[in-house]
Amino acid sequence: ILKLNLEKGPREKLFSRLYVLGFIESICLGLFVGKLLDIHQGAWQILFALSAILSLSSTFIQMRIPLPAHLKQDDNILPISTNRILQPIKDTIHLMRTRPDFARFQWGFMLGGFALMFMTPAIHIYYADTLNMSHDQLAIARYIWMGIGVVATSFLWRRGMGRFSVNHLTAAIIFGFSLFPLALLCAIFNLFWVNIAFLFYGVAQAGSHLIWHLSGTLFAIKEDSSKFSSVNILMVGLRGLLAPVLGGICCSFWSPLTILGVGIAIGLVGALYMLRPAPEVSTPPSPHLMRTDN
Repeated sequence: ILKLNLEKGPREKLFSRLYVLGFIESICLGLFVGKLLDIHQGAWQILFALSAILSLSSTFIQMRIPLPAHLKQDDNILPISTNRILQPIKDTIHLMRTRPDFARFQWGFMLGGFALMFMTPAIHIYYADTLNMSHDQLAIARYIWMGIGVVATSFLWRRGMGRFSVNHLTAAIIFGFSLFPLALLCAIFNLFWVNIAFLFYGVAQAGSHLIWHLSGTLFAIKEDSSKFSSVNILMVGLRGLLAPVLGGICCSFWSPLTILGVGIAIGLVGALYMLRPAPEVSTPPSPHLMRTDN
């Protein structure tokens, strides 16, 4: 929808500004949410419900956004089959095969995202059992310090999109996320490192949010960007299905410190992977010429 209604420059500028406004709001929320949860431990249920309602309300706004009347047919798509469950998987495999540059981006992001999700169960145990943090302390770090990182660097990431390749920006993002657990390990000596950790996370999150959400339009060029965005969603679902479960199982055998160390290693591997020379991209043949059966 963004690609069809806005040119590249205004699109990136608008997206970046709205994202910054959202995190300015989170900084304000961080001033009282933590204390609210410390005083009323069951308040999270009401906050969850309100968040869900607000998130769903955006769907009705998006439904009213107009689209051009005559859209050009995208040639690089598979014919629609009768199997609606397998169709997204087939489309993803086809797109990753015909666009190795996009596949490189996805696998690099997969490693970085997998590392974060893998560490998530251990991180919460680490906050509670090792650092003995209160809701207020965590909320200040999570909302305020992370918000500062996002607000302070979003415009830098937006400028970087015009000067650096997507692969190099993605490598920097994954490296930034790897600094998050590294700083958390230092919090054993001083809790202020938790704030520094979330500052790193906010810096990386600012770039991640911009690159991930706009990657469809960046890679699509003149193709339909929705199929690229669909792959993003599918890959997030896959790592969300596997990484937290694997991380939770590992919590039964390893200490949180060990799991954070493994997460750092996976993240650094992802950053190095994105720095490898980008594969050459050839014009993909039309899938309609490749097969006509179901």
